[in-house]
Amino acid sequence: MALTMQGRQKLSRGEARYLREIYVRSVELKERVTSTTLSKAFNVKPSSVIDVVKRLCRKGLLTRKLWSHIELTEEGIRLAKEIIHHHRVIEEFYIRVVGLDPKTAHLEACKIDYIVGCEVIERLYSMIGEPGKCSHGRPFYKGVCRGGRA
Repeated sequence: MALTMQGRQKLSRGEARYLREIYVRSVELKERVTSTTLSKAFNVKPSSVIDVVKRLCRKGLLTRKLWSHIELTEEGIRLAKEIIHHHRVIEEFYIRVVGLDPKTAHLEACKIDYIVGCEVIERLYSMIGEPGKCSHGRPFYKGVCRGGRA
């Protein structure tokens, strides 16, 4: 499934997943992200990682030099933060309001975090009390929505 971002290119569920993973590892965990890192994280062949990374580079969301690490561009960081914020809000809503266990909440949030609109996310965030951190102790990124969709 592809998503038409307001005024931007399409983003698939897999691409959103990669952006989320690269952001968490490189920014929050301060790790150096390589295709090998992602291959192990997603349990896929390195060639599969390279295909997704190349697509994200073409969309201007990543940069990668041959045999080097992968970095998010400014737009990649902005978009990843928005997707992560959406993911964490949805996940917390599922845990706190719906009563799902954390693992199920995470898996379900992954299915929609990149397509749910900002208005819905803002309302869900308000419903859960606008916490500063999620159940995993990681930050929410309030204010990343620009009126459209990630």
